Amino acid sequence: MAPTTQIVRWALERACPFRKCEDWQFPEKTAEELGELRWIAEDYDKDNVFNGIWIRDWTNVYDEAGNPYKLPLCGLRITDRMEPFGGLARAKQTCEACPANVPNLHRRQMAGCFGYLLQRPHWRSLEEEVWQAIEQCDLEAEVRSAFPITTPLWYGFWIESPLRPHHRDILRKLLSAMDRAAEHPDDLMVRFVQALRKAARENLPMHVSMAPPGHTDFGIYTIHPHCPRCQAIAEVKLWESPYPRQPYTCQVCGHEYRPNDHHGRERYDDMRHTPYLEELLGTNGLKAFQMRYLMYQGCNRRQAWEVLEKESRE
Repeated sequence: MAPTTQIVRWALERACPFRKCEDWQFPEKTAEELGELRWIAEDYDKDNVFNGIWIRDWTNVYDEAGNPYKLPLCGLRITDRMEPFGGLARAKQTCEACPANVPNLHRRQMAGCFGYLLQRPHWRSLEEEVWQAIEQCDLEAEVRSAFPITTPLWYGFWIESPLRPHHRDILRKLLSAMDRAAEHPDDLMVRFVQALRKAARENLPMHVSMAPPGHTDFGIYTIHPHCPRCQAIAEVKLWESPYPRQPYTCQVCGHEYRPNDHHGRERYDDMRHTPYLEELLGTNGLKAFQMRYLMYQGCNRRQAWEVLEKESRE
């Protein structure tokens, strides 16, 4: 079976003016509705938002002395992207007051009610680490009574959703013991443990789900045949259709299903629709914006003009 990276998504359930679609409480829907809000908040702290423009693509440029700089190429207006949320100030105020907002390192603290873990669930190292943590915390009896036992065990943690209180407690102890990056407070595992604590403290339902195994290429997400119960990839030859239609027993959780019933293809948004800044600002506006951005990075005015002149010649 190929080692497939699979996202485990989580979301804390709390009514919110920004979560309006059907099934808004589920992790996938929460990520769809609030993903851009979180993305913008994080990009503010990476200096990817400048003078009201959310910069989505750059090119590397150099001055005459060979010093490197980033030159913005594509972007979006923050006011346009934040309009569905009532503006940046309202979004920040709403999120900071929400009991489901898990604190993070980003000063804007927006859309902290969801997140994800990114793992290769079939890697032997992950399975060994899970069992080592179980032994270290003396949790085997509790794990076996609380979760469906799968092989590898990682799949069994995300079959039942929302998590019950004892599920949250066990996972908090287990994943805290597994944590290899406690010195990084914004690590994905650390944030998930923080969310478990927040769910318990605020008495909030916590939904979890593992994404089916898949492959992305050329704007297409191909979903491989997988078990509908635990999301494990089927041990069949991939990239051939149709897949087996006869009953098949999942090698991870024992569920019986037909591989041909659980695969597909869908488009994904890879931001290729982001306009060039010249479309957004006009030729003169673009040059003025790039000049300011170069000076923000440490160029003086003369160096910035040199960089722009050199880039226009190339």
